Amino acid sequence: EETSPRVSMGEMFSNAESFNQPLNDWNPGLGETVTLRNGVVMPRVSAGTWLYNDTEAASSVEAALTVGFRHVDTALDYGNQRGVSTGLRKGAAKAGLHREDMFVTTKVPGCGIGGVDASNCVGSTSDALRKDLVALSADYAVRYLDLVLLHFPPCVVDPQPSPTATRCS
Repeated sequence: EETSPRVSMGEMFSNAESFNQPLNDWNPGLGETVTLRNGVVMPRVSAGTWLYNDTEAASSVEAALTVGFRHVDTALDYGNQRGVSTGLRKGAAKAGLHREDMFVTTKVPGCGIGGVDASNCVGSTSDALRKDLVALSADYAVRYLDLVLLHFPPCVVDPQPSPTATRCS
């Protein structure tokens, strides 16, 4: 059961004065965490890496860790794992962090899409995760992933799926 209050993005950014403060003094709940059902403690706010190339991902992740983020969010299909890895290495060094101080989330496609073979979902998903972890470890020993999400739902093999269902490729 959640005990800390939820804060909307509007509330978080409602004080325009906070944008005039140095970034190091502005902390939109970066230290807040939530405990997952399995006991893992996850930071509530993450630094995302979508639409960044490797260079942008590296500088963004480095800056995020330096100013207090401890959760980095990426995905296999972003294709910027090398940059995220470099950002983790540089940011951890600057902020004096160990791997255990950071929370790394990644996402893989659902079964039947994004290169995950619909006829071998478990094996193909495992291969995608290994590929992602190897790429995320290109410049920093990530060693493990804290959270893995399905980025897209599995495809549908139903002959009459809903109009919004993802069809198997």
